[in-house]
Amino acid sequence: EKNIQDLLQANSIDDYMYILKETSYYQYLKNIDPKDLLSLELALDSHLYNLTKIFQKIGGPDVYMLISSMRKIMLIKMFASIIRGVLERHSENMRKIHNLLPEEAREFLEKTLSEEMSISRIMTEIERSGFYVFSRYYKEFSKTLSSEISINLSLDLSLLEEFSEILTSYPEIIELICPEADLYIINFLSKSIMLNIQDKLSTYIKDLLRYSCKIDPSTLEEMSSSDETRFLTLLRRIYPSTLISQDLTETMINIRGFVRKNVRKKSVSYIYSYPFNYGILWSVFTLKRFDIEDLVSIASGKIGLISTDMIRRFVSI
Repeated sequence: EKNIQDLLQANSIDDYMYILKETSYYQYLKNIDPKDLLSLELALDSHLYNLTKIFQKIGGPDVYMLISSMRKIMLIKMFASIIRGVLERHSENMRKIHNLLPEEAREFLEKTLSEEMSISRIMTEIERSGFYVFSRYYKEFSKTLSSEISINLSLDLSLLEEFSEILTSYPEIIELICPEADLYIINFLSKSIMLNIQDKLSTYIKDLLRYSCKIDPSTLEEMSSSDETRFLTLLRRIYPSTLISQDLTETMINIRGFVRKNVRKKSVSYIYSYPFNYGILWSVFTLKRFDIEDLVSIASGKIGLISTDMIRRFVSI
């Protein structure tokens, strides 16, 4: 926590990197230009992906599926970043990240750049890598929505699919998974309202109801056809009213911060539990993932000269 507080107080991105030297994460970033946010994020994501491979070597067969989902979560996040770069035709920037990536993501990048794939061929390659959900949704969304929105929504639904599969096999960690799963659902619905694309996403509500964790499906169904005012009212049924403002963007920032802080606290408590249970392994993964997301948020804020108070709202500590 002290490291995060110190990073928040950094006067510039260069100060940020100097302070980061006090942490174990610096070793993965020391040769990276701190203003190159894509490289910074992918280097950290690759570190966590490699850590899950270590988990797999030391874990028994009873945790194989859990660790497999961890790896898929990190891989699909990296694939999404690569696809964004390719679609924006940032080939030179994409070549810079090559050596930062784990083998699976590196192979995907190499094929994409060397063969100058069309988006349909990229999606075929995504399917071959085991990410059929992402490919299917992207193909459907991109018929009516921009590439960036299609990538973001497809990524959200892919992560929800992984959370759902984990809960099916490891119901004992429901308290760690459900708050995040429900947040992704709420976030998906809020995006549809803010971007005024509810009519284009109406056919996907059944999928969201299937992923619903602790939120009543009837509430989600009502949310899917609500305007912003009604949506905010319904959110008060789910989250503390102090988080809900009259602005949906502001409210979603508040809810995201609330959920992440609570999940972090639960993860820390699981780590100290005895005897060993699956929650410990997932907690380590979650805490590392939140660390990375916090580090990226702070770096992004320092590059964009965003106020410390605003950046603080995006971190999980």
